[in-house]
Order: sequence, then structure tokens, then C-alpha cells
Amino acid sequence: MDEYRVLKTVNFDWTMQLQSVWRNSPLHVPGLHENVRAELMETLKERMGNQDQNPLGQIITGPAGAGKTHLLSAMRQEVAALPAWFVLVDMTDIKDFWETVLLGYLNSLQQAALGKQPQFRSLLKHLLNPDSKPQNSFSTFYRTPSQPKKSLLQWLIAPLAGKKTRCQEAAPATPRQIAEYGDKELVQVIRQTINRLSTQYPEEIRAHQDALRALILLNSNDLERANVGYSWLQGMPIDETDRHLFGFLWPQRQPSEIVKSLSWLMSRYAPTLLAFDQLDAIMSQYHITASAGEGEQITGEQRASQAIIEGVADGFMAVRDTVYRTATVLACLEASWEILRKGSLSSATDRFASPQPLPPINNATLAEEIITLRLAHAYRTHGFTPPYPSWPFQPEFFTSAATLLPRELLKRCEEHRLQCLSKGKGKVMELACIEAPPESTETLATARPDPDPDPDLELDQSYQEFCRQAPIQALLSEEAEDEVLGALIPTLCRCLLREAPPPENRQGVVDTEFPGDKNYRALHARLRIIDSSQENREQHYCFRALQKTHATAYQNRLNGALTASGIDPRLPFRRLIIVRTTPLPLGKVTREITDKFLQAKGKFAAPNEQDLRTMWALHKLEQQNLPGFEAWLRQRRPATQLQWLQETEITECLVADAFPLKNNPPLDTKESTDIWTNLPALKRYNYKTTAPLYPSALPVGQTLSNPAEKMTIPLPLLAQYTGVLAGSGSGKTVLLKRWVEEAALLGIPSIVIDRTHTLASLGKQWPIPPAIWTSEDQEKAERYHANTEVIIWTPGQTDGNPLPLEPLPDLASLLEQSEKFQQALEMAQSTLKEIVAPGKSAHSEYKMDVLTAALKLFAIQKGKTLPDLIAILSHLPAEISTSISSATRLGSEMAQRLQAEIQNNRLFYPETPFLDPGCLFKGTSANRTRISIINLAGLPDLKTQQQFLNQLAITLLGWIKQHSASPSMPVQGFLILDEAEDFIPADTSTPCKDNLLKLADYAPTGGLGLVFSTQNPKNIASPIVSDCFTQFFGKASAPATIEAIREQFKMRGDKEDDIPTLEAGHFYLHTEGMPAPVKVAVPWCLSYHPPHPPGKDEVLKRAAASRLHAKDP
Repeated sequence: MDEYRVLKTVNFDWTMQLQSVWRNSPLHVPGLHENVRAELMETLKERMGNQDQNPLGQIITGPAGAGKTHLLSAMRQEVAALPAWFVLVDMTDIKDFWETVLLGYLNSLQQAALGKQPQFRSLLKHLLNPDSKPQNSFSTFYRTPSQPKKSLLQWLIAPLAGKKTRCQEAAPATPRQIAEYGDKELVQVIRQTINRLSTQYPEEIRAHQDALRALILLNSNDLERANVGYSWLQGMPIDETDRHLFGFLWPQRQPSEIVKSLSWLMSRYAPTLLAFDQLDAIMSQYHITASAGEGEQITGEQRASQAIIEGVADGFMAVRDTVYRTATVLACLEASWEILRKGSLSSATDRFASPQPLPPINNATLAEEIITLRLAHAYRTHGFTPPYPSWPFQPEFFTSAATLLPRELLKRCEEHRLQCLSKGKGKVMELACIEAPPESTETLATARPDPDPDPDLELDQSYQEFCRQAPIQALLSEEAEDEVLGALIPTLCRCLLREAPPPENRQGVVDTEFPGDKNYRALHARLRIIDSSQENREQHYCFRALQKTHATAYQNRLNGALTASGIDPRLPFRRLIIVRTTPLPLGKVTREITDKFLQAKGKFAAPNEQDLRTMWALHKLEQQNLPGFEAWLRQRRPATQLQWLQETEITECLVADAFPLKNNPPLDTKESTDIWTNLPALKRYNYKTTAPLYPSALPVGQTLSNPAEKMTIPLPLLAQYTGVLAGSGSGKTVLLKRWVEEAALLGIPSIVIDRTHTLASLGKQWPIPPAIWTSEDQEKAERYHANTEVIIWTPGQTDGNPLPLEPLPDLASLLEQSEKFQQALEMAQSTLKEIVAPGKSAHSEYKMDVLTAALKLFAIQKGKTLPDLIAILSHLPAEISTSISSATRLGSEMAQRLQAEIQNNRLFYPETPFLDPGCLFKGTSANRTRISIINLAGLPDLKTQQQFLNQLAITLLGWIKQHSASPSMPVQGFLILDEAEDFIPADTSTPCKDNLLKLADYAPTGGLGLVFSTQNPKNIASPIVSDCFTQFFGKASAPATIEAIREQFKMRGDKEDDIPTLEAGHFYLHTEGMPAPVKVAVPWCLSYHPPHPPGKDEVLKRAAASRLHAKDP
């Protein structure tokens, strides 16, 4: 066996990632700092029986490399066996003390204890089980009696009679069981647990019960429920709907209050060891910036650093009085403790015992064990038998090395290993004395290689091949943001350091392990540049890939990254880059936390397609680690040339000292078409405007400030809904028509709701091309009519082209999917309520209870039609009819009302079979894009039209849940709804309002872009106006409309003064990220736009003609 090959694989890495505290290391040396550890652990054990008092905090001091983090890891192993809880707080980039401590609690609770389940599930197991008592290990599962089966009818009648559900009847459930529960069952578990605890702790449970609710939700396997729990536990506000559903007393609490609640819940079972580490960076930073001469003006950086240190001191003073049954340990440099001690009140440091310094190794046997453990792993891997276990370090070497710190010992051994490898031949030199200097005057670890060798062409070919193989869809997937895109970021940081190593006075370190489980990682990488010439001052660059489009999931992860990075505009040595290629979610909370991120100088970065391919190729090449890879990196420098990365300051710290690029053949860095260039406003959010992640954008006109400039909107933004606010004579109809036409040219179908026949001519060609057309318009018109298929539907009108839709969702198919079933059940209730139980009286409420039970039975019996439901209501089973004395009468009344509705309203019982909703989107030919115009003139009144829109919303909701969008096609279709205020009014209820609002919420996941148009924005439901990603504001003359538009301008930081005088076809456009609306001119439509809309007879004639082509796709 080649000795040099074996020696090459030996790892003397002297850094310890903080996250490795949670793993049992095979390199652990039990005897190291054994006395200090034994004393600290004895203090904790003394507290196990004391429910009220906390001991003085313990201070572990020592220079860098003394083994402080290693000691915390050993203590964590002992804590788990007591049993007791362990909480680790990473203070690397601390900004707010309690936010950082709270993040430490949340991340630690998600870590496994003894390699088993996460600590929070162990905690839940004991809180759920009234008989739970401390065992030898808190990872032991408790057995519960088997749960009796319950009949389906018992499930049906539970809301009627208040009978106990299975959660109340069964023995205490386990966290694994309740993780599968739906909303109602979880509510029952929460109530049952809180009621039981309130009998034991009547005063405390009111203050701490919300934390228990949040932990139970965090435990859920349903990501949306888990996000609600995590949001509350992070101190973020939760939605009022979720608050009322799960019974939260407070929608939001301060981080210190949440820490107190978590600590109280944990103390009911066991004590806690609360460990603080990595405080030294901010202390060092403050010490450097505070060294300005007397009389010099204090800087913002000094003020911010001082405020953080004061906050830390105040926090340490308060933490002992906040937590329960908790022993506190702080590991830091002696200098850091002195800064904290001198800069704070004595009452803060009085909460801690005298510091315990960690000494050098002071034991030759321990020094030898530290090294031989690392050597043995490499030797076993290669089947190599050394002359003696510590080879090539002679036993007497460790006698001279015993005075070193562990890190100094490892560094000296690494120097010797590199010196041996540099020779590459002959006998390996054995080291006998620590004083023996390396042969070279330059430290081999920092020696820079010869920049002259030509790049490896084979590596060029491998790079190109990996670029081609890059799984772009997986890299863009929000479900795999941690496992795929997030995994590339640490590789990128390491490649940056290898391409352009910092100068000798700087050291680059890449942190890759952070607290949190796979769903809630705070960061994906932290690149630290440590300047030894400035007392080890550090510059931090934090990264997180964040692709989530669900608002709560996005908020949770961004908030965690903010806390972990500690960025502040006054702290230029900290930076946070969010790698994101998807549009931001909607909502007030999203805007608030995004603004907080941007105000703290955070940056969004959107890698384009070639950037992603480069990152993937580097990741694969690093995994192979072929000979010459590092030299190839220094010559080609693919990482430092990444377009999105050049906008950060990282390359400025590294590249200035790098070798210049040689005149080598360039790598393939051809960029794809820029589709964001016409949306400069996205720069407000620091999005890269060169991200070719979507097929195209939708053209909407020309900017009036520069008529040559075409304005387009990226399709990802249009997956969210769009609003058109304009009065009569504004050109609104032309805007909507051209929108549909341009979408069709991109292959995107549309459903158009037409109440006044004004949109019925989308399939007609101009008899004479309009004079204002350009040659581009002429060419587009020809393509439009050649490649589209316009179908006119006339619901309720059999002599046209009827559109029969299912009045109820398919409940039977969703029985095994509790969340989706509940959503469908609510949709069915909303559809039928106005018919069978209008109003809000107690009588109506009783009817709705009976209807709910009947709908559940309808699903169980696989009912499909309204007559099936009528039959159930007419003959209620005994277990339903006996639960409420009047249930039989109420069911009969509802059955009669539904029967009458069927007779009088053909929407509920059409003469033709129900239509497959896919027909609305898919044409008879794959080469032609379908446009479905739904003309409502055949429906007798507004209420009937609203009932039809309700059926359409239910149909589309079902369709989009089966056809999710993809990054390559973020918009699969548009729904255009003019005069939206008649269907989604602000202050009144309609048969379609609730389900249209649900559709607006769910449409983006299915790639259905909604366009709402109104002349009366004051009369439309406020979420539709306020939450639109994109808005058009056109000419208006009504005072109420003008006022509403001006309010929207103010919300966007601008004002307008010409809305009443705008020309027809001129609009103000605002989309997400724009600093202010932009005035655009909308081009004339490509299809015929007659001066007067066609009459009803003409529309029916066209509909009958198109009926021949409206076949099932």
C-alpha cells in the first residue's frame, strides 16, 4: 500500500461545526476536559428535583481551539441519558437576544435525542400522556391500549349531538398518530390535553397553552398545519382563520414569552441544559470598532454593535428568571467575557458563577489519543497497517505536544502531513518533537500553487457534460429547495475559496451545518472571511435557497434566515443573500417581512439557467475531486464569474488577490433570452433581470415615456391574480381582448366570462385591417386566427352551446384525503346554503348541521347527483334523525327546497350530461389554443349567473388540484371576469363569493391566472383589490372610482393627477416590485371589435356553430 496515498486521506480538520454538537463523534476523546465536564453535569443533576429554582450560569472560557464546542457536544450526550433536554443557541450572527434564543429552542427541539425522535415529539409524547413519568431515557415510547373502532355514522353525527370523537374516546394518542389527524381531530386533541393540564396547573396553563397548540400543529404531517405552528413559535402573526380554528388566545407573542412557555412545558417532565456558543464574533467586532480615539465621532456600526452587546447582557440577566428548571452554560473567549462583564451591569454577570478556563491538553496520552483516532480511521479504510498506531508521529512527539491546545496540536500535525506529501517520494519522515519546524518557510497550508499550468481539457469536457445534465426542473422545485438547490450553495462557497484564495492575512471558512430539521433549515451556507491582521475580525456572507411559494412557508424560512444571519444596515460585516427564482407570495405579512429583509440590506439573487448549470457542474466535479480540479478552478474560475454572484460583495473580498485569467478558450456560458428586461421595477427586490426560467412574458403595450420600449410582464407574476380598475370609455374591453389574444399566441388558453356580448367577437377577423396596426400586429393577427379555436358557451341555453357543470364537488373521491375532503365539503355547503338554509338564524344553523351530516353520508355512499342527496335528506338514518329532535323535519324541508330548485333552475339538473372541465382549456387539436367564451345572457337574472359562477369555481378548483403548474409553464390558463363587483361584492354575500375567493387563493398552484375587471373598485371584496400582483388603472369619471384608484396609488408610494383625463387605451400599470406605476399604451385588438356588440341571436348562432368543435379533449 502506498504510504503517501494513505497519508493523503488523513483528516486533521481542527474546526468543529456547531451542528456537529448533535452527533456522537467517533473522534470524541472522553478524557479531554473531563474534570470541567463532570463539575458542570453535577450542577445540572442537582436541579432535576427542583421545580422552581435555576442554578447560576456557568462560564467556559478558553482561547480559540481549546475545545469549548467539543465540550458542549460531550455534555449533550450526557444530558440525553439523564434524561434532560438540551438546547443549543448559536450566537454567531446575533442581533436580538430573545429572537436568537427562541431560534435556538426551536432548532434544538427539532433535533433527535439519542438518534431517535426529535425532542419536541418526545416532549409531546409526555404532555399527551397523563401517566407519563421520567424514564431512563426520554426517547422510550409509551405503549397505549388499542383504540376501538368507531362506526361511520358516529363520525357523521358528531357535530350534531356533541358526542365524543375518537380522540376523546381513545387512550392517549402518540405524536405519530396525531400527525395524521385532520383539523377537527387536532382541535379535540388540543382541548383534551389543555383541559387535563389545567386541572394540574390552573394558573400556568392560560399563559402557556398556545405554545402547546403550536407544538401539536408543528408535529402535523400536513405542511400547511406545521407552518402555522412554526409561524406562531417564531413569534410571527398567524391568520385569524387559523387562530379561531385552533383556539389560539394570542395571534402573536414576543420571543421571550414563547421561550418562557416552551421552557415551562419542558420543565413538566425534565430539566434543561441551555448552552450558548459562538458569541465571540460580535464581541471582537465591537472591540475593534470601539477602539477609536477619544473625541472621534461614534459610527453607526459601533452603535449597533454596542446595542447588541447591551441586549445580550440584558438577556443573560433575564434568562435565569425567565426559564424553568434550566442550567445555563456560556462558552466564549476570555476576552469576550471581559467585554461583556465590563460593559454590563453587575446584576447581569452576577447571574453567572466564576469562569472556568479550559487548560491545554497537559497529558501526552490524551494528545496521542486525539491524533491516533484520526489516523486509525484512514488506515482502516485503506487496509493499511502502520508501524505503530500514531505513525508518522513518534510517541515522544506527544510528550512535547502536551502543552498545546487541541487545535494547535492538529494544526502542527497537518503541517507535517503536508510537508511529507510535498515530497511525494522516499520514506515518510517521522516526527519526534513539536519544535521541529517545517522545511519550507512558507506555511504549506496557505501556499498558493503555480498559476501557470494549462487548464485540464478533460475537466473542461466533464464540466460541459455536467452542465448539459443539470436537472433544471429539480433545481427550481420548491419541494426540493433544501436537498437540491440548497446543496449546491456550500459547494459554490468552497469553490470560491479554491478559485481565489484569500491573502495570507485572511482565512476563508465555510459553515455548512445549521440547526433545524430538513423542513426548517435557517441557512444553507455561511462564508466567513477572518482577517488575522485585524484581531480576527470577521466578514459573514449567509445564503439560503428559498423557493417556497406558499406564503406562510416563505415567511417562516425568511424569518429564520433573518434571525440566523443577524443582518442590519448598520452592520456591514454581515450579509444575507436569498437565492430565489420564483415570485413572492401575496399578503400583508409577506410584504412586511420582505420589507424588513430589504431594509436590513438583504439581497435576492435569481440565478439564470446557465448559472444553475454551472453550479450543478461544480457540485458534481467537487464530488469526483479529480486530480487537477483545484488548478482547473483557478484557471477557469467558473464560480467567481457567476452573474448573480458578482452582484454581491463576496468576489470583491476574494478576487482582488486572485491570479488574472489567462487567455484560455472560454467555457460555454451562453445565456438564454432575457425575459425580464422590460420589467425594471423588479430591481427593487434585487431580482436578477436575466433569469430565463420561464418560456416568455406577456406583452401588454408600450411605455408612453419611451414608445419604442415594449412593456411585458413575466408569466410567473401573472399566475397570481390581476386587477383592471377603469371606468366606461377607458378601453378596458380592448385591454382584456388583447390580453387573451397575446396569451393565445403564447399557447395559453383562456376562459372569458361575457355578460354583455362585448367579448363574443374574439373569433372574428377584421374585414379590413385597422389603420393603426403595425406590421407586427398584422403578422400576429394572422397567427392568432390560424392557431386558435374560439368556442362560445351558453349555459342554460340549449339552442346555443350549453355548458352543464357539476353543481357539487366529487366528495366520494376525497374521503381518504381529510384536508381536501374538508375543503370540498365547505364548497358544497356554500353552494347549497343559499338554497336550503339562507340567513344566520338558529334555525338555519340547525339545518346546516343536518346538511353537513347528510353530505358526509352522501360521500360515503358515493353519491354523485343532487337527486342522490335529496334521497338521503328525505330518509335520514336513525342515528342522524334521533340526534336532534327536528332533524327529520329539517331534512325533509331541505329536500323539498332542492327538488324545487331542480325543477326551476336548469343549472342544477341540465338536460345534457355534465361536461369535462378540460374542454374549457383543451382544443380538438394540439396545435390550436382554445379560447372559451362563456356568455351569460341565457341565464335569466344575476342570482342565476352567480350560481353558475359558483359551479364554475368548484369545477376549476377541482381541475387545478389535479393539474399543478410547473416552472416551465407557470400559467396554464387565464380566467377573465369582467364586472367582478357583481360576483364578489364588498359587503354582501352571493352564491359564488366564497368559492371564487377560494379559487383566487388556490389558482396560483394550478397555474390559473385570474383577471378581475371592475368599474367600481369600492364595491368589490377588498382582498381582490389589495392583493393583486398586477394592476391596471384606466380612465374613470365616477368620483368613487377616482378616489379608489388614488388610494391604490398612495399604497404604492405614488400619486396621480390625470386619471379623469386619460385617453382611451392608456393605463397605468403596476406589478409586484415596481417602485411606482408606469403609464402604458395598450395596442388595438387582433380580433374584430365592432362599434356595437352583436345581439343575443347572433351570439347564439355563433355558439351553435362552435358547438360542433366543442368536443371532449
